[in-house]
Amino acid sequence: PQKLSLQQNYPNPFNPQTSIYWTMPNSGKASIEIYNLQGKIVDVLFDGYKKLGKHEVVWNATAYPSGIYFYRLTIDDAKLHKKMILLR
Repeated sequence: PQKLSLQQNYPNPFNPQTSIYWTMPNSGKASIEIYNLQGKIVDVLFDGYKKLGKHEVVWNATAYPSGIYFYRLTIDDAKLHKKMILLR
C-alpha cells in the first residue's frame, strides 16, 4: 500500500459482529479502539505491532447495546476514525 487508510466497517449497520479493514504503508505499532457516543472507550480490538500491508479485525458487539459507535485507528502520530451503527 502507498498510504495509510481505514475503510468503512462491513457490514454497516451490523448485528452482532462487523469487520474493520485498514492498510499500512510501513510496519509499526497500531491500535484499533471502539468509542461510544460519549467518547468513552468501550473496547480495544488490537494494540500491538503490525507489518505493512492490509489488515482486518472483527468486533463482536454481542455485549453492547444498539447505537452509534466510532472506531479509531492510531499508527504513530496518525489517527483515522469512522462511524458505525449496531442495530439489534
